[in-house]
Amino acid sequence: MDIGRRPPEAVHLDRDHTAHTRPGVRTGAPPSHDQDELRRLLHEEQSLRNVASLLATAGPTADVLTAICREASVQLEGQEVSLLRFEGADTVVCVATHGGPIPPGVRAVHEPDSLPERVASTGSPVRFDDFAGKSDEVLVNPFGIRAAVAVPVFVEGTVWGMFSASSQVGPLPSFTEKRLAGFAELTWAAIANTEVRDSLRRLADEQVALRTVAELVARESPLPTVFQAVVDAAARLHDAAVVLRKGDDDAGAVVASAGEPPAGDRHEASVPIIVEDEPWGSLHLVWPVTGGPISLDRPKAFTDLVAAAIASADHREGLTQSRARVIAAGDEARRRLQRDVHDGAQQRLVHTIITLKLARDRAAAGLAVDALLAEALTHAEDANRQLRDIVRGILPASLTRAGLAAGIESLVADTTIPVELDLAIPRLPVAVETAGYFAAAEALTNAAKHARARRVRITATLVEAVLTLVVEDDGVGGADPAHGTGLTGLADRIEANGGTITVVSPGGCGTRVVVQLPIASALP
Repeated sequence: MDIGRRPPEAVHLDRDHTAHTRPGVRTGAPPSHDQDELRRLLHEEQSLRNVASLLATAGPTADVLTAICREASVQLEGQEVSLLRFEGADTVVCVATHGGPIPPGVRAVHEPDSLPERVASTGSPVRFDDFAGKSDEVLVNPFGIRAAVAVPVFVEGTVWGMFSASSQVGPLPSFTEKRLAGFAELTWAAIANTEVRDSLRRLADEQVALRTVAELVARESPLPTVFQAVVDAAARLHDAAVVLRKGDDDAGAVVASAGEPPAGDRHEASVPIIVEDEPWGSLHLVWPVTGGPISLDRPKAFTDLVAAAIASADHREGLTQSRARVIAAGDEARRRLQRDVHDGAQQRLVHTIITLKLARDRAAAGLAVDALLAEALTHAEDANRQLRDIVRGILPASLTRAGLAAGIESLVADTTIPVELDLAIPRLPVAVETAGYFAAAEALTNAAKHARARRVRITATLVEAVLTLVVEDDGVGGADPAHGTGLTGLADRIEANGGTITVVSPGGCGTRVVVQLPIASALP
């Protein structure tokens, strides 16, 4: 043996299996505890590889998290391991476990200074070797847990939850924190990756469902078809029982439903359906507590489509009714014109003809005809006046020649009640002047014939390309456009020109009619 030769340096492996030498130690078979440590490290590495392989396969989140719990349990020599997620400030839910007594989906409210609260507040590992006297003793006793160690799980710098190893016998080994911490780091990657994939998958499914419903709305499908498609899609996407109600959330009529409400503990949420700023109903969801919370922004996308479908259907129905009223009003106007001509001017003209014939016969006989000619002239003048009134009801010459202000002034000239005018408006497009004229005529007729008004005020202004016409009277009020008054047909005419009409007519307090007509909508 070479006395001067240095003894060979011993080789051992640390956690990352890198060879290191230590001077003065003989080589040869490693000590027993080094062999055990080597086997443990290799075993731990294999566990991490198993989880990494599962991550690479893009498996479901629940499967990945359960696998992490299983591998962590193996490294902790079979201890019970659970992964819990924090919800809010005082709630924890079990999301995965291996051998643990608390099944996934169970939620619990934890007390101050409890194990979950300490982990959440400190962001550090916490050990309870005995729950006796602890604030969460009541929480763990039903599960037979006597001791536990928990380490935080961070996602994007925030404490997402905790890894917990529990024992029903006594304190856990001293290495528990260190070994759990390694799996907590791996859990961060698993949660981040799987949540991103799940989020993308949910988003894709949601977009497909929304597109399907949107196509039904665009095709003007019947409302029951749209309603059923919405509840079916919402039930499938959220794994929930879904009910679509019209009216109050509790007492409203059910118009569509899908799925069966879960038994036992469950979550409930309602999303209101607002149609043109008015509450119409709600979309009600019920799902098991194991499903976790649901962001109401997701079902709201469906309620917006429901609102659009309802509004579209209402508009179509309103348009159909408006067209029917326009046709009926046109027919009634023709009948009224025929009646007015027949019963008025035509009768006067017939009398004129008869009287003139009598005058002709008397003149041929050399008799006086002055009285007959005077009578014929009277009938002719009456007929002319009645025809002028009829023509004015169709479209007065003053309106076409001088505009809306002149047309309203001609109306007032033939009215028996005092009318105050404030008409500071220029010439306007023909359609606007015509609609404004008939609005004033109808409101004035209502004031004179039905409201028994003593005074009327008419104002017209033009501000920012919008004509505002206001007709106010001090009559008995009670005018209701919804019950067949002339104001109903007037509303159709105004709306056809892109305008609005508001009638305020409380009983005993007069009537106020406000018409607004946009000028731009009437331009060619």
